[in-house]
Amino acid sequence: MDNKNKLNDQNDNNTEIKTGYILDYKENTKQFLRDQEKSIDFITDNIYIGDVLFSLDKDELKKYNITHILVCAIDLQECYPNDFTYKTIPLYDSEYTNISKYFEESNEFIKSSKDGKVFVHCGAGMSRSVSMVLAFLIGVKGMGYGEALELVRSKRKISRPNQGFEKYLRNYSYEKNKKF
Repeated sequence: MDNKNKLNDQNDNNTEIKTGYILDYKENTKQFLRDQEKSIDFITDNIYIGDVLFSLDKDELKKYNITHILVCAIDLQECYPNDFTYKTIPLYDSEYTNISKYFEESNEFIKSSKDGKVFVHCGAGMSRSVSMVLAFLIGVKGMGYGEALELVRSKRKISRPNQGFEKYLRNYSYEKNKKF
């Protein structure tokens, strides 16, 4: 494994991350965002998944009656704090990121939006945000990983948790529900 590209697990202490990797990550993200159009997909109950471009459009968020926004990224901002209830989960989209330490916090935030609608996003709405919604479906709704992924993919075709996230989600599914 190339240590230059390893994010080291994001433990409770601030992890030192190689500057070159961050710059590459941000440049790749910018290029990806230039190449995509904004998107949002209804998943279940009051949960929507989308991308950062949709999160920037206050009128569209209001049109969907979004009340809560879960940001699943380390480098994205809470754009309209006076209009929506925000929670940021500081995640890199890396197989070395330990997302499991955020499952309960994320699940509680999604549950707190029960009287409204929650929009969960990261950069592309493909890996980090999908993984946090999967954690909710596993931890709160009692689904197995495969069942939850099938549901989310049926609504958002581009859903692809990275390999590290998948490992944490499968373990969580087994711990919570004795299901894979």
